[in-house]
Amino acid sequence: MGKIEDSLVSANQVTLARLFAMPLYAWLLYQTPEVTGSTKMWWIATFAAMIIASTDFVDGYLARRHGPTILGGLLDPMADKVFVALSFIPLADIYYNGATILPWWMVGLILFREYVVTALRTSYEIRNLTLKTSYFGKVKTWVQMQFLAALLMILLVQKADWLMLVCWGMVILSTGFFVKALVKKQKVWRGAYFLFGGLAVQAAAYQFLSVDQFVQLFMWTTVGITLASGADYGIDAAKHLRGKGMLSPGELIRLISAVLVPWLCMWVVYKTSYAWAPMAIISIELAVGGLDNLLANDRKHARALQWGLRMGGITAGLIVALISTNTNLQLAGCVFAIVASAVGVGWEFYRGRDYYLESSHRNRKL
Repeated sequence: MGKIEDSLVSANQVTLARLFAMPLYAWLLYQTPEVTGSTKMWWIATFAAMIIASTDFVDGYLARRHGPTILGGLLDPMADKVFVALSFIPLADIYYNGATILPWWMVGLILFREYVVTALRTSYEIRNLTLKTSYFGKVKTWVQMQFLAALLMILLVQKADWLMLVCWGMVILSTGFFVKALVKKQKVWRGAYFLFGGLAVQAAAYQFLSVDQFVQLFMWTTVGITLASGADYGIDAAKHLRGKGMLSPGELIRLISAVLVPWLCMWVVYKTSYAWAPMAIISIELAVGGLDNLLANDRKHARALQWGLRMGGITAGLIVALISTNTNLQLAGCVFAIVASAVGVGWEFYRGRDYYLESSHRNRKL
């Protein structure tokens, strides 16, 4: 196995660069044509999203070449989840042609799924079980990314003929990847079936449906596959956790907060003008989820009181923002929720530093 030092750029550095670029990408999404008077910033946002998404393949390649690290195993899924949050939440807040681009409840369902699966992973780790990432989960991610890409292209390119060319161009490109894998590696990459199939159905649907009908169909398909992949994990959890002991208070608090926090956050997006607060909170909380899974494996996860205090602070702040009609109180509630989240999560990362920094785990099995 090669060493990380053999490369000028490590997988972890690429992942960190991806994380730091995401807030800029979210800000670019808010620079709508109605705000700036042109689609220039949205085009930049689209290319930024493509670059950010492509770095996932780059850091994966570097990790395979030089060997995985504990920190990398923590950062990579964290970056994927934060990217989904910072891609979808703005679209539920931005008004375009008199309405939000996406309904807030759709984004709430997507985030709810991520929160619950993360909470289930901690329960598995506590019991020395492994909640394996299903292939359905990977398909879910691809569908979400395809939906975002298609939506941005529809908003940017108003001409149906050009959009059809883009759709079928992507079908041809995915076919090229399939053939390359078949010829070079003498094996069939099954992901190509889903990639090709999804793009082909997308292109065919766009050819026979109106733009609004196409967006509605794709939106409901994305929601359905997202929930189905979550149910897949839930069924697995019900089967494997049965008979492994009652849920502890800490596990119950994690599951309750997994249901409560994403919906409160999206309700704040819907009811107030402070969407930046839910974006910050959800990004911070999704970041700590992977760390919690790692610490649970070593029985060093936060206990019920620690987790509950942080969740209580977040919940209290968000509720104040929701029930108050005074903008100053709404802002104060949002700031309080962010501070509660940031302080609690910051402490978790500081407390767990010996469990994810490579210097402290030279001999740890990866």
